[in-house]
Amino acid sequence: MLSRFRTQTLGFLAGATLLVGVLAGGPSVAQANTVVPSVVATLNQNGLNDVNYIRNFFLCVTSCSANSVMNEKGAQIGLTGLASAIKAATDAHLGSTWSSPIATLAADNAQLLKTLGNVKSTDTKFVLGTNVYVINYQTALMATDLYRLQSLSLTKPLTFKYWDVGITAALNAVGLFTQKIATGGLSTTNEIFTYQRVADAAHLLATHANGPSASFDAQLRRFAVRQAAVAQSATLVLEGKKAPLTAAQIASESASASAALRALVTRQNTL
Repeated sequence: MLSRFRTQTLGFLAGATLLVGVLAGGPSVAQANTVVPSVVATLNQNGLNDVNYIRNFFLCVTSCSANSVMNEKGAQIGLTGLASAIKAATDAHLGSTWSSPIATLAADNAQLLKTLGNVKSTDTKFVLGTNVYVINYQTALMATDLYRLQSLSLTKPLTFKYWDVGITAALNAVGLFTQKIATGGLSTTNEIFTYQRVADAAHLLATHANGPSASFDAQLRRFAVRQAAVAQSATLVLEGKKAPLTAAQIASESASASAALRALVTRQNTL
């Protein structure tokens, strides 16, 4: 399944400037000044490497064919390693300090596995290519989860720089998807699929609006709720079903959401 996914999306990724394969390491935990549970220490040591193994396969843009076998094996190692480490951390039933970020990491990993599990032999290049951007932000959000665990291990607050890695990737995906819709030319099937991916990303943005800036969190949450409502209503309209918003309201709210997205990006650059 993984090999077909990459084979079908190589052309789609040409010129994909919003995608970056390997993410930077987080805060160093070599001098952690608190007792770190062993299952958390394992995630600190290996988690980001596993995420990058996955990203290096799906987001590869150079020498991909030559390294495809090695990259696919790396992705399998990353997926297996994360699943094992997350299960061990979850089963450890640690206190709330650790259990909350571990639960978020587990939920994000489940979303990634759902994306991969939904890949079908009949998927078009458009669907597979769109899902590459989904995998980009899903794995970036997992990196943010791991950065949070690293910061907790140091008993230091997570900085905006590290928290924002996943948020930026998800906002980029929303911007790209809504731009594709606004440009026109999509089949109804592809437009519905794209709106559904916008709604998915918006929901995850809302659940991750827990960064170091309370005011930015509130701004992000308002955007995510508005964007999800637009995407859900637009999907229903395209499916010929009754929707909470009318076509005129969808157009108006879409414009407002686009303005809110631009405002978020501007605010990001100041934090």
